Amino acid sequence: MRPVIGKRLVKTPKLYFLDVGLAAWLAGIRAPAQLHTHALRGALFETWVVSEVVKAFAHRGRSTPLFFWRDSTGLEVDLVWESADGLQGVEIKSGRTFAADWPQALARWRALQPGPLPTPWIVYGGQGDHERQGCRVLGWAELAACLQARVPD
Repeated sequence: MRPVIGKRLVKTPKLYFLDVGLAAWLAGIRAPAQLHTHALRGALFETWVVSEVVKAFAHRGRSTPLFFWRDSTGLEVDLVWESADGLQGVEIKSGRTFAADWPQALARWRALQPGPLPTPWIVYGGQGDHERQGCRVLGWAELAACLQARVPD
């Protein structure tokens, strides 16, 4: 996945395993209970979300124009793609409880984008679908339905 290039941005690509089970196995995770306290929990959750987005695009016969955004201070929007109504930004957090600082990178990214944008998402390890601080906060189980509505045909 390539970064969204712009002034003062870090220009480092990311690489994801689309098979999260294989990535976990290679990391030495042999049982689901190990994942709860493993240092790679967040990275594996992010990998799972990215793989779900890739599958949603592929299911519709579309290429996957996915990007991420990171500024020189370390703020990062984990996933960005172009939709019919502008760039869709997604922050991915493995935590089960919403934290007030989660929307910070999305707010900074939105402030730098010209024109209106769709409501950004925060996909997290908890449950529910609600609005917080100008973001749509989606529990992991709500992601598939949300993607069905947002990924263009």
